[in-house]
Amino acid sequence: MVPAVLLVASLFIAAPVIANGPTWETVAEGLNNPRGVAIVPNGAVYVAEAGAGGDEVCFEHPALGEACAGHTVAVTRLWRGAQSQVLTGLVSISAGREALGASDVSLR
Repeated sequence: MVPAVLLVASLFIAAPVIANGPTWETVAEGLNNPRGVAIVPNGAVYVAEAGAGGDEVCFEHPALGEACAGHTVAVTRLWRGAQSQVLTGLVSISAGREALGASDVSLR
């Protein structure tokens, strides 16, 4: 996996800078087009995943060309060292390299 793809597919947290530069720790992997992040008072981190469309329904979009929909949107929670999807199955649409789905998460 090339570094650019690794940065997009994983969520990183920077450790404090030391004499030789920063170190990185992977705290989430396998995220599907991660977008917005929310941190709640108990310290849990929630990540909106826009998904990748699918092949359930395809149609011609006037500006984007062929677009396909699928139920690939998710929200992932990172809490106490564990990663789990807490919401799945919402609709995502893909067209070319674009993914249209959840773009942010807010918990109140």
